[in-house]
Amino acid sequence: MRIVAILLFLTVAIMASAITIRVGFEGPALLGATLETDSGLFFTIGASPPMSIFGGGGEWSYSFAGGYASAFTLLDTFRSELKLVPRIAAALVLTDTTYLGVIPGVLTEVTWKIASFRLGVQAGISLCLLFDIEDFEPDLVPTGQIGILARF
Repeated sequence: MRIVAILLFLTVAIMASAITIRVGFEGPALLGATLETDSGLFFTIGASPPMSIFGGGGEWSYSFAGGYASAFTLLDTFRSELKLVPRIAAALVLTDTTYLGVIPGVLTEVTWKIASFRLGVQAGISLCLLFDIEDFEPDLVPTGQIGILARF
């Protein structure tokens, strides 16, 4: 499964004319990375360590998502940009059970031009509608997103 995800990332990166790499708190994962193409398609891989208010325990959970994002430029100056990025994704979350879901959300990003690429910060919110595949019990989980990004 990991090899397939890595090959998918590399294939999209080679085919894309411009890519954005996002790293940070991504959707249902505490540690995540997103590869977003210039056409709006994106793929996310994430992991969350076992945590609770009582300390660690249990197994790590992993998440995989793919979807579409469309950026709207709110402010564009010579060196910086402010964008609003609504996006929607289908997700697979593997914990002690397996979840399928839909994740609509919106990001706000600020980028600065450095040489031939852009570096920036992002923050946003998503609503994860996840379904347990064993009993199809829905879970609605609001998640925040914060991190850094690089656009090539």
